[in-house]
Amino acid sequence: MHLRAQVERRKRAWAGLFCAGIGFFLLVIMGWHQPTLQVPSSIGYLAAATFVLAGAALLLQADGRERTASLFSFLAIAALAIVGGWVGFGSGPRGCEASVGGLSFLPEEMVCRVVFGIGAVLTALIALILLWSIIREAS
Repeated sequence: MHLRAQVERRKRAWAGLFCAGIGFFLLVIMGWHQPTLQVPSSIGYLAAATFVLAGAALLLQADGRERTASLFSFLAIAALAIVGGWVGFGSGPRGCEASVGGLSFLPEEMVCRVVFGIGAVLTALIALILLWSIIREAS
């Protein structure tokens, strides 16, 4: 194996460990602070799990398991779409904070919902394209 390929695999492995570590850290923190979460615990845990899934995908890529890594990538993207969909389309009030040029402001709820809703739809489309690619490669 070429030195460049070895370095690339090592970088992916470290990035995977870092992402997964962040995800596990967030999962533990949410477990400790569950009563103070401002989202349903399922959404909070799913958001944290995206880091674990992305880390697993990177680790699998570093190990040369591209097909399995693609499945974990799909799961991470689908989880992001679900979280964004909850903000954009879920029932009940939603709020978010934004900043432009370092100046923070609170956009109206509708702006927040539209931005997250569009993002959720686009992310879901990306997930479906990846799933279609995975299924096509398997057959």
